[in-house]
Amino acid sequence: MATLIAAAVPSCKKEPAPKDQEKEQTDPENPDNPDNPDNPDNPDNPDNPQQPSTITFQAAAADGSRSITWSAGDEISILWADGSVSAAAATAGETTSFEIEDAGADNYYAVYPSSALEDFSDGTLSVRVPVEATGKAADADIYVAATTSEAKNFAFSNVVPLVRFSVESAGYTKAVFRSINDVEPIAGVIPVSFESGVISFGAVADPASEIVVDLDGAGEYCFAVLPGVLTKGMSFALSKGDNPAKTVYRKVEMNIETATGLDLGSIDKYYVTDYYVSETGSGTCDGKSAGNAFNLADFCKLIRQPVEVDGETVNQIDAEAYDNAALIDGATFHFADGTYLLPEDGVATGLKMEFTGYPKQVEVTFDGGKDAVLSGGGHSRVMILGNQVALTIKGMTVANGNTEAVSEEGAGIMIAAGGSGDATLNAVGTVFANNKNSTSSSGGAIRCAKGTANFTDCTFEATNYARNGASIYTNNDAAEVACTGCTFKSYSMNTGGAANNSKGTQHYVNCTFDSCYTEGGTGGAIHCNAANAVVTVENCVFNKCRVFVNEIDKGTVSKSTGIISLQKGDFTVTNSTFQNCEGISGAVILLQSDDSGIFKCSDCLFLNNEGKSRGIIQTNGKSVGFFNNCTFYNNKMTTNAWGLILHGSNPSACCFNNCTFYGNSRDQAGGNGVGLNNDGSIILTNSTYIGSDDLVSVRNTNASTTAVLVANSVVINKSAGKNYIETDKMKCAFTSCYSIMGPSFTAPDSYSSANDVTDATEATLSGSFDTAKNVYVWNGPDGSFSKIDADAFATVLKGIEVNNGNTIVNGALGAGFYNWLSEIGAIGKDALGTSRGNAWCPGAYQAN
Repeated sequence: MATLIAAAVPSCKKEPAPKDQEKEQTDPENPDNPDNPDNPDNPDNPDNPQQPSTITFQAAAADGSRSITWSAGDEISILWADGSVSAAAATAGETTSFEIEDAGADNYYAVYPSSALEDFSDGTLSVRVPVEATGKAADADIYVAATTSEAKNFAFSNVVPLVRFSVESAGYTKAVFRSINDVEPIAGVIPVSFESGVISFGAVADPASEIVVDLDGAGEYCFAVLPGVLTKGMSFALSKGDNPAKTVYRKVEMNIETATGLDLGSIDKYYVTDYYVSETGSGTCDGKSAGNAFNLADFCKLIRQPVEVDGETVNQIDAEAYDNAALIDGATFHFADGTYLLPEDGVATGLKMEFTGYPKQVEVTFDGGKDAVLSGGGHSRVMILGNQVALTIKGMTVANGNTEAVSEEGAGIMIAAGGSGDATLNAVGTVFANNKNSTSSSGGAIRCAKGTANFTDCTFEATNYARNGASIYTNNDAAEVACTGCTFKSYSMNTGGAANNSKGTQHYVNCTFDSCYTEGGTGGAIHCNAANAVVTVENCVFNKCRVFVNEIDKGTVSKSTGIISLQKGDFTVTNSTFQNCEGISGAVILLQSDDSGIFKCSDCLFLNNEGKSRGIIQTNGKSVGFFNNCTFYNNKMTTNAWGLILHGSNPSACCFNNCTFYGNSRDQAGGNGVGLNNDGSIILTNSTYIGSDDLVSVRNTNASTTAVLVANSVVINKSAGKNYIETDKMKCAFTSCYSIMGPSFTAPDSYSSANDVTDATEATLSGSFDTAKNVYVWNGPDGSFSKIDADAFATVLKGIEVNNGNTIVNGALGAGFYNWLSEIGAIGKDALGTSRGNAWCPGAYQAN
């Protein structure tokens, strides 16, 4: 950087005497003339006492130090072992002299300016680098010197570096500079020692990591900082009054030497907020206006961070890359319509944005219409987001990512942060189309390996494809995806036609899953298969989704499927609709055999769905399903095999509260058709089940430690000639209470009941299914019926203890279900949210 010259300060010398006085003082006969022997002030006058002796020091800048231009009267502090004094420069220029009374010391020390001195002890000067700076060079320099009484020569050395910068805008009033690593101060008190002419520094006292510089319009400024290394660099932020602008970060390491300092140049350029991009560029292509838009190559050069070291592509933040990060941090890139092929020729990894080591996430926005396409060209992934990147895409289309040749995951965008910093993707109104992986790789449009991805009002087209998770795939505990108002149409070869969660967290709110499917695996829309994985679905619609399509089309009836498939993890669905979906066994909900997590479903509608056999819901192994306020209406099975709504195996458990089952049927008569069929455990409380004419309503043929509870429910078969339960089909511990059931049946040996009506028919209910409310509405039982209350309900439900090896519920099936109902506020309310009061009417509808 250019040599910095200390600015002059006003002279402190007295004004010269008037000419008539000057003549008198030079007249040898004048008694006031100091040279007159009779003048009592003349030291040669025998009557004059001895005057103290003086010492004069010569002063200049030391070799290699910044030069000093002295002004007469510039003040320094001169110090010795047991004293100090201020002294003024005798003359102006690059050298000067200072005269003081001779203290008789062997060694003398000096500090310029005098105001910088903080302390002096045993030959060590302590000087302060202030936290508030004027920005003027004259107020920033700190020099020290040492000499002997014999040499009398102060060679002043600058002991603090100067950081120089300029601003081009007149509107900024302050600049705040901060060490990014707080343990590396830039201001404070630093001890300075002299040993054999060599200056050394001690530990900083009263350290500070921030310096505020006052600005007075456009121009050049500088301020002093402590010498040393800032391993994470320095940030700066400009402000206008009390309104701070964004913070910008510079180089990953700053070695600030006293001799050279640091020149940041103009810092306004790092405050560009809008860039413009077109396919070919225009004008000067500096990107600062639509008429001077970046071309694709210049845009990629600014964004792309990989460099090649020894023939290998790595991500290395050097000074230029850090400058790039500062330039784009907080900026929006406006894209004109066109196709932007982001990968370099022959590179399958796509455009990579990564700022490893940068002190914060670099926040960048891409903005454009849907005809502005970020493309992988059909042969490469579109983008990778690495450490310290927060990318927002508004509008636009991310398309034609393809990793089939290299079998890598995430053909559209890979969110693959590692180390100490994560990546974030925010997509708003973005279309993801034609992003394809091979049949062995996952994550068609998005793979979130680590980091955060938020999608709002985005569309994942039917052309996205992968082995697992054609639209979204997560496989790391630290991965989190949130989708709001999005539409999914994609398909997969194996699991998760829309999404697969193999670790991490996925949230879906107000989303539509339209015609998603799997070719030959489970989870036509969403598949979850990791012990710590979490999926939540709220206010979503699953329409015309299919699962195991290749087997459905063959007419296969023995494949476990599930539009939603839970193998491991926790899965919660609320206020959602599953309609016109098609599967095989567990056509809509498949809970697999692993003993991890509970499927929780509330306020959902299952409408016009079709399965081949074994349930709209299938529970295998140790799985557990909780359902509240759900309606199953007009669903059907095409065969007569086993469960229509539920089919489960021992020791699984499935619990229903405030649920309505109506109008469900099967195409094939005879066989073993049952409405709710589970060799594990079934709990049916506060629910209404109106069964199909030729189906047994409830079945459990497992005589071990499984259980069936029907409490405060209506369970009726539409046919008066078909029992709702048949003796040979209920061999477990069966309890019913405060329920209306029928037609009558011969109770099994394990049966216990209380306050039931067991000879009811649909005609005696005198009700109907309300398609607007999705609940069976009726007038309630006659006045002689004993109704349950909240305390009795809690006692009955919590009394169902199952110890059949289901490690999820651990013998507390009823208590666990009750606790969940309490958590979601379902206790004491019917399916419409109406309070049940002190006397609860059987069924999902509080009739009276």
